[in-house]
Formats: sequence, C-alpha cells, structure tokens
Amino acid sequence: MDYQTLKYEIDHGLLLLTLNRPENLNAFTVQMANELVTAYERAIALDPLTPGNFHTKAALMMQQGKWPEVIELERRTLELNPDFRAAILQLAIIHAVVGNFAEAIDYAERAVELDPRAVPLRDHLIFLYVEVGDTESARGVSNPPGVNDHLLVLWAEGKIREAADILDGEVIAWLAQ
Repeated sequence: MDYQTLKYEIDHGLLLLTLNRPENLNAFTVQMANELVTAYERAIALDPLTPGNFHTKAALMMQQGKWPEVIELERRTLELNPDFRAAILQLAIIHAVVGNFAEAIDYAERAVELDPRAVPLRDHLIFLYVEVGDTESARGVSNPPGVNDHLLVLWAEGKIREAADILDGEVIAWLAQ
C-alpha cells in the first residue's frame, strides 16, 4: 500500500512506522489514523503472534469509538500474552465506558494483581468501585490510602465535610512548604 502520511519500513524484521507530515508538524489526522490502522493490519498479517500489534491497533480503534473491535483485539492480545497489562486496563476502561461495570472491575482487579504498586491502576479500580457504590472494596484497594483515594471515597459516602477538612489540611500543608 502507498501511504500518504506515513513512512512504512521493515528493518531487520522490525516494522518502523514514521509519521510523515513534516509540513504540518506531523499533526494527527483522520487519514493518518486510517493509514495507521491499515499498517497495523499488515503488521498483524506479517506477524500474528506479536500481542503489541493487536494492542496498538486496538488503541487506534478506541480513538475511533469502535468498542466491539477494541474488545475483540484486546482479547486476542490476551490470548497471546495473558499478562499484557495495558490490554487488561484497556478492557477495563472499555467495559466501564459501555456500562459493563462488573467486567470492568474484573479486568481492573486483574491489572492490579499483576502490579499492585501501580497507583494509576489502583486509582482506576477505586473509581470503578465507587461508581458502583462499593466504597468498602474501594477502601480495601486504597491501602495505604492516598489522599485522592480517601477523598473520593468520602465524597461517595456523602461525607463532604470530612473530605473538605482533609482537603483544607492538604492545601495548608502544601502552602507551608
């Protein structure tokens, strides 16, 4: 295929994709997104055993709002590498977006199990628990509790005054530095 906005090269078995719109500072366009999807389809055809190819195509499809395709691609990613954390998190996000909170929580829990110290993963799981009203589980994930996590749970429980007092204390401590 002839690409208008990309350079597509294979060097020593590695696919090298380069954005190629220097006159526009490589600004991202719909055409570029479509060309990237096509390029990753080629990459998958050439190497159907590399999970990153499926995950990257899924990320591009996610930008286009094609949720069923994203779910299928990320599931394929996980067939190839069950511990591919980015795919697991992407599935958690997609399921939350479409309102499947039970599946979103399952995927988020799986991601946190793989890397329990990853604060963004824990924050996402806490948010999902709060979204379904399970503040007890949210507190369990927030261990040790971070200020933001604690504030989110207090807010969800309707303890606005207590959250405001903590926030006031944090602002005062920050200003004193």
